Amino acid sequence: MYYYKINYVIGAFVTLGVTLLLGSLIFIRGRGGKIVKSYFLLMLSIAAFSFSISMLLVAKSAQASLYWARFSHIALCFLAVFYFHFVIKLIGLGDKQKILTGIIYGIAGTFSALFLTPYLIPSTSLKLGMNWSDAGRFYPLFITFFLLCPIYAHYLSYRAYKNLTDLGKRQLRYITVAGLAGLLGGSVMFFTVYGIDIPVIGPLAFYLVAAANLFVAVATYTVQLMGVEFIKRRTLIFSLFYGAIVGTFVAVVFIGQKILSAHFNINQWVLPVIALFVITIFIRPLESWLAVLTDRVLYQRRYDYMGTLKNIAKGMSLITDTEKLMKLMVRFVSKEVRVVGCSVYIFDKKANSYVREANRGFRNIETMERIDSDSSFVEWLNEKREPLSYESILSWIQGEKMFPQQLMLKRTLEQIRVTMHKLGAALCIPSFLRGEMIGFLVLGAKLSGARYTTDDMSLLSTLSNNAAIALENARMYEELKQRIAKLDQLYKEEHSLFIDAASAFSYAIDAKDNYTHGHALKVSELSVAITDQLKTLLPYINFEEKFYDRLKIASLLHDVGKIGVPDNILTKKGKLTKKEVEALQKHTEIGEAILHPIKEIEEVFELIRYHHEHFDGTGYPDGLKGNDIPMISRIIGVANAYDTMTSDRPHRKAMQQSDATEEIKNGSGKQFDPVIVEAFLNVLDKKVTT
Repeated sequence: MYYYKINYVIGAFVTLGVTLLLGSLIFIRGRGGKIVKSYFLLMLSIAAFSFSISMLLVAKSAQASLYWARFSHIALCFLAVFYFHFVIKLIGLGDKQKILTGIIYGIAGTFSALFLTPYLIPSTSLKLGMNWSDAGRFYPLFITFFLLCPIYAHYLSYRAYKNLTDLGKRQLRYITVAGLAGLLGGSVMFFTVYGIDIPVIGPLAFYLVAAANLFVAVATYTVQLMGVEFIKRRTLIFSLFYGAIVGTFVAVVFIGQKILSAHFNINQWVLPVIALFVITIFIRPLESWLAVLTDRVLYQRRYDYMGTLKNIAKGMSLITDTEKLMKLMVRFVSKEVRVVGCSVYIFDKKANSYVREANRGFRNIETMERIDSDSSFVEWLNEKREPLSYESILSWIQGEKMFPQQLMLKRTLEQIRVTMHKLGAALCIPSFLRGEMIGFLVLGAKLSGARYTTDDMSLLSTLSNNAAIALENARMYEELKQRIAKLDQLYKEEHSLFIDAASAFSYAIDAKDNYTHGHALKVSELSVAITDQLKTLLPYINFEEKFYDRLKIASLLHDVGKIGVPDNILTKKGKLTKKEVEALQKHTEIGEAILHPIKEIEEVFELIRYHHEHFDGTGYPDGLKGNDIPMISRIIGVANAYDTMTSDRPHRKAMQQSDATEEIKNGSGKQFDPVIVEAFLNVLDKKVTT
């Protein structure tokens, strides 16, 4: 039976070390939260039980054995109570189970008092090779109480399991495994009280308790069991700093005390007393300073993360594409906050619902595509105007008593819980603009398992509201682009209709003079061809689409003024008199006057007026010279002259194309712009080669 004693001693010291380490770490950096306090008390009770058992096993006298046996059972009694309290706090039922918790604490106090009497532990004796407790009359009642506390706690947690978040469920799974291991170890030790040997498992019972605590330690570090964020790294860094400074101080005091007592014959207690006085004064400022230093070392990334959030919120206003904006938002949040998933829902007026516009993450989860605007979830966000967490909803549901007047509220909260579960949401951030909720941001649980802090919610709310402004700006920009596109389309359609009308008008003009039939259309086509060549000769000039539009309209309507010229002049077969020539030349001014009421094409008025101006200033009606003549007028002048010379007229036959070309060449620099003449000749060469 030696194996019982050696394994119980080692197991007790291992458990004592683990619980003291966990308890002290959480006490140093995690105090303040209700769950943390209950966890600390649990660790403290396990440590007290482990220490008293180790002392019981090494006790030399019957009196000492009885003392430590009773002390260990008092610790064990409160261990069961603290475990129950910790579990119900963890699942959010602490407020609902206050009465039961009070009763259990009362029972534990009663048992503690009875442990000081022979009714529970009358004595100790040698059992299975070690000092161990003897069972009193009421000892079976204590065993029943010890087992019922964790069993009922896990029964409550089982009932609440479906309402927990994914993080809460994972935490509960860890604590359940740890609880079962501890419960098994404690139950096996009760057999030892009655001297019953359980092969294999019996000697290892205390290791099960140690394993349960180690499992809780792993859970604390991996799934943030206590909700004490950053406890692992922050406590380690703080402890290293603290230990280094205190250790150095103690070493200096020790060495100084040796030197002073050896060489100066000073009492050896003088320096330790002074050191104690210094520690009393400076211990709190030292702890505060080390806490700040630890935060600076550990949280530089967090500070950077906050700054990044603020900068991205400002930068979103520069994005004018709504789709890119929302994708950027979910990508950034997923990366920086490190969440399971992130979605953006935007209000759709046509569907009267909030539609998911961007999504990232949520693997293996089918989340909702849209939510009706009259749902309880949306109405809650609209009314509260603040971030909503899944854990808060669960807490409110579990905290509402089933009074008739609160049934409606509980039903509403349950509907919201179901909606958030379908969204995959651990946190929802609404976005408001001009008093209306235009959408909301959905965030899944953090990959680290940590809870969302107040700082997280504040920064994410800022990001969400800035995104709402940026989204509205982007929408306005897109609407403006659409309006411009519509106007441009209308302009093109109207312009096309007008060009068609101008073509029809030119046919009407040509119909007045059979000799000029099709003249306007040929001039228009030749003018466009000349312009195409000018693009090569004059690459520094932007011959844009509007230039071509003005050119087509002006060339089609360049002779519209001939409507005001008498037919006898237009169709005269003989040479025109001076007065008749002057009347014919008036057609450029008449054309401008005819078109003047049509404001939509006022930019072509002067182009028609000046198409008979000469490059050397000898043309009409105003005698413009060189570049003072609009380029389109100069182009039409060349095209018009060539088509006129190569067409039959009442007073002459059409010239040969070669002769007409020669005339154009001779007029270069005089009647015509030399560059346009060169472009015209390139057009003819191109026609010949093709």
